[in-house]
Amino acid sequence: MLIQYKLYKIMFLSIIQGLTEFLPISSTAHIIILSKLFHISCNDFFKLFVTVIQLGSMIATCIFFRTNIIDILNNTLKYNIITNKKFNLIHIILVTLPIVICGLFLYKYIKHITNIKNIIYGLLIGSILICLAEIFKPKNNIIYSLNNINYQKLYIIGLMQCLSLIPGFSRSGAVLSINLLLGIKRTLATKLCFIMAIPVILGASCLDLYKNHTLLNINNILLLFESLLVSFIISLLTIKISLFLINHISWLYFVIYRLIILIIIYINYI
Repeated sequence: MLIQYKLYKIMFLSIIQGLTEFLPISSTAHIIILSKLFHISCNDFFKLFVTVIQLGSMIATCIFFRTNIIDILNNTLKYNIITNKKFNLIHIILVTLPIVICGLFLYKYIKHITNIKNIIYGLLIGSILICLAEIFKPKNNIIYSLNNINYQKLYIIGLMQCLSLIPGFSRSGAVLSINLLLGIKRTLATKLCFIMAIPVILGASCLDLYKNHTLLNINNILLLFESLLVSFIISLLTIKISLFLINHISWLYFVIYRLIILIIIYINYI
């Protein structure tokens, strides 16, 4: 197994993870396609590897948004979490619950839908959603604060996040698009999108590590730690650039990029 995972492959895949995680272009699709280029089989260890490098990006997210996370914890501890409208852990649970339920019930199926055709479908449908969000986003009654996002909107956002279980769809693409369509300001949508990712990725990582604990010998642990570290560093270095791009350029550029990747995949693998 370790022959497939040479250091340069680890470095490259982990760098790509860090570069693509925060953009609505599907980091998972990039990793899977590049793994085929590197002749790495999509086995249980590879799926665990993908989870671990996503965990590296999640740790970078926690550091970058630490002030917002502290505010959410303070809102939870200082106020009545049932009656107060300040954004707290109840809101996080509500927006995360749909994907947790889907992930648990569909775990075995999800881990076996990483084929090329499903990635193409994910890229295409996700591109359509992003395009619709950019074109039809509301111009009035924009929401500027996390505290003004009601439970109904959060639940809808949580349901849309389930689409990210389709490889190639992009979690950030699904969440950012529905945020925009619900009238949430772009910069706030971005912040909410990445804060939402923290419990999702952490939960998925814990579940994958538990399900695949038999793969964790000393060599594999070192390999996974190196991968996590590289992904974390690149994510931390690039998150500001990614946020700037999401907040200041038309999302149609991301759609064009996704369609180019889709065409390349179709020509080379179908």
